[in-house]
Amino acid sequence: MYDTLKDAYQLFEEIGRGRFGTIIRAFCPNSAEFVACKIIDKSGLTDAQDRACLEKEPKIMSLLAPHPNILKLFNVFETDDSLAMVLELCEPVLSTTGSSSARSPNPKPPPSSSSF
Repeated sequence: MYDTLKDAYQLFEEIGRGRFGTIIRAFCPNSAEFVACKIIDKSGLTDAQDRACLEKEPKIMSLLAPHPNILKLFNVFETDDSLAMVLELCEPVLSTTGSSSARSPNPKPPPSSSSF
């Protein structure tokens, strides 16, 4: 999966971590936009309910994605060991008062080398 994922996206730094996986900032050269890549290690799934939720998550995300408050799902890569979902990147925007708020537009493209 990682070879296929790396062929389509430039992977950069980790930006989040949860119970089952890691979120990595990535860049899509085809669209010239940053995205978030959620990589889930299936070995961390301990029961049938966890596995069922993992199978449903990409389907549910794609059904809800037209909603403006739901991240868009761009791509899914899956192997026996892991699942990677490429999602819209949501970054905080600092207002002039210093508080964070809505999504920011994608920043400028990165240099051609990647750290992952």
